[in-house]
Amino acid sequence: MFKHILVPTDGSELSQDTVRRAATFAREAGARITAFYAKPAYPVIYYGEGALIDSTTPEQFAELAEQQATEILNAAEALCKNEGVDCSRLALTCDVPYEGIIEAAADC
Repeated sequence: MFKHILVPTDGSELSQDTVRRAATFAREAGARITAFYAKPAYPVIYYGEGALIDSTTPEQFAELAEQQATEILNAAEALCKNEGVDCSRLALTCDVPYEGIIEAAADC
């Protein structure tokens, strides 16, 4: 019945447990997994009295977000591999994670 399962992950312990359970279920169902991570968008900084100034450029922020996505998705992929489940990876930049999950689901 299930052939393709989208598993959003944020790298937390709870999320890793969810990936592990999804991988076990996918193995039993003969399904494959797409591990999904919602990368944060570059924050808009408001300047004014008392505002904090962040010296991170949008390019640096994007690079750090990509590194984080790679680490988190590597961990998810390893959990799937341990269960013998095919796992693809997807990371999208989005301000609101649930919107990214919906977009990812539409693409899967």
